[in-house]
Amino acid sequence: MQYKKTRQRECRALFKAFEESGLEGGIIITMDEKDKIEKNGKIIRTIPAWKYFLYGVK
Repeated sequence: MQYKKTRQRECRALFKAFEESGLEGGIIITMDEKDKIEKNGKIIRTIPAWKYFLYGVK
């Protein structure tokens, strides 16, 4: 998520989904970025695709 607009759009959509579904967190699979985004006690983790395919989510 190199582009700020893309990051904002994806995070906004996930946080809205958290509200509607009651989930506490989720992941976004990226090309090569690793990050942790927190808002109102909800957490989005971004992980590189290679790591997701090799190890899954832990």
